[in-house]
Amino acid sequence: MNNFYSPVGIAGGLLFLTACQSTSPAALSITVNNPDSGSSLSQIIDIPLSQPLPMQQNLRANDNSRIELLDKDGDNLADAARLQTSIDAGHHKTIKFSLDPQYQLPILTHAELSTRVGGKWHGSDYIAGYFGFETVEQYQTPPQATDHSYHLRYEGPGWENDQIGYRLYLDWRNAIDVFGKKNSDIVLPQVGQDGYESYHHMSDWGQDLLKVGSALGVGALGRLDNGKVMHFQHHRTMHYQLLENGHLSSAFEVDYKDWKVADSTIDVDTRYRINAGDAATIIEVETSKPVDNLVTGLVRHPHTVQLHKQGQQWGYIARYGKQSLAGADDELGLALFYQLDQVAGLQEGEHDDLVLFKPSSKIISYQILSAWPQLKGGIKDQAEFVQLLNDKLKALEHPLQLQ
Repeated sequence: MNNFYSPVGIAGGLLFLTACQSTSPAALSITVNNPDSGSSLSQIIDIPLSQPLPMQQNLRANDNSRIELLDKDGDNLADAARLQTSIDAGHHKTIKFSLDPQYQLPILTHAELSTRVGGKWHGSDYIAGYFGFETVEQYQTPPQATDHSYHLRYEGPGWENDQIGYRLYLDWRNAIDVFGKKNSDIVLPQVGQDGYESYHHMSDWGQDLLKVGSALGVGALGRLDNGKVMHFQHHRTMHYQLLENGHLSSAFEVDYKDWKVADSTIDVDTRYRINAGDAATIIEVETSKPVDNLVTGLVRHPHTVQLHKQGQQWGYIARYGKQSLAGADDELGLALFYQLDQVAGLQEGEHDDLVLFKPSSKIISYQILSAWPQLKGGIKDQAEFVQLLNDKLKALEHPLQLQ
């Protein structure tokens, strides 16, 4: 497996540079078009370069767009550029860039996994006399690890951008939780350094928001067995690998071996990517063989409104309301975007609103999104959340194009 698509938009043409010596800035421009039915939300496009550039050179745009040089073939030269931009539907614009070694592109995304150090395993518990952690780029769960083993900082991988944060429980629960953020700062490297309690309480940056319980959380994987959602109660290993920690995009993968439900055992490869300026996470899934019981979903809490809409190629399910741990009246929006041709149907589980995937030997791709009204400059109520979802649906169906 592991034959994943690139999870960001790929432009069809090359980005041409005017060739100059490294001591003189090169100049370039690119024209971006937004279809009439498109969205004004920020979007990401990966663009191949016509000639390599030194990786230390950054490109400054003449508007609020951002661009990051990428080395995709590992030769320490940039061979692509990642563009973040927005434009009103039905319009186009020409963005001009210059190479500026003094320009510091802000870091707007982050992904990480940290393991606890200084202790020993005692059965399924990791015991240490203090809280110390080290960040790792890869990790395989030991066979004794389970929920609340206190070996992984905030219990699994975390990822964030300038709008929202998420975490994945890297154990049999395999659920996805939400970190609500009050501002655009990158905060996860400091979260949970003092243990496993403080991030459940309000701080200057925000807090852990979602009560997951026995549910999938927001967009985690499960498999049906006689109508019940099974998590990863029976599996051999889980393996985490950091793929990228860029300024405009961060990504990691988690591979699962021998996931057994009833009499069916499969391997599953998953990839997660978050882009700057977009509260969504792109999730791609590949199974070792087609199965007819693979699901994802959203936790179903009381005092929430269920939302659902379909376009031509994509649809979404969502819930908005008092489903936040930040207070009895605190609100939170959760959504899951799916491709219509990959889905067999929608159904109600014991704890979740479920999306059932069709059996497939190809990659399944979907997106999750969370929005918290306490984010500065974010949505403020249900009406703005619905508008965000509808704009996101337009962006998925009618993405930005290069001219």
